[in-house]
Amino acid sequence: MVLTTRTRPSRGDAVLLVAAVAAGSLTFTGSAPWSPAPVDASATGCTLAPNGNTCMTVNGTGLHVDTVRVSRNKAMQPVTICNYWATVTVSGVAQVWRSGTHQGCSPYQAWMDLAINRDFADRSAICGRFFEGNEQQGGAACETIHR
Repeated sequence: MVLTTRTRPSRGDAVLLVAAVAAGSLTFTGSAPWSPAPVDASATGCTLAPNGNTCMTVNGTGLHVDTVRVSRNKAMQPVTICNYWATVTVSGVAQVWRSGTHQGCSPYQAWMDLAINRDFADRSAICGRFFEGNEQQGGAACETIHR
């Protein structure tokens, strides 16, 4: 099952995000007040994307992945994220998990949650990619699954 969630952060949160981008600091964690990452995240990683970043949060224990959230954050114009979807891949596994497509736009931040519910080999790379239309936004955000 794929769930889609979106929200609009406050103006103050957007100012903080703009300041972080301007300073070149693009490390986002679940502790930031505007972050889409669940509090009990097992791992979170981000990569640069136009006007912001793309992030992935993996939730699970050990070699088991429960869910993955792939998010897109924009701090500079245009701040809208439109007609978006996400994929998750794991090294050594042929399957690609793909979310549905959200039709319409979200300001500043959007994310897709994907239910994985599977065990993987130790040291597997799990990567999330975020798309607007048919265009991938930035690189893949990746983490390593380990015991």
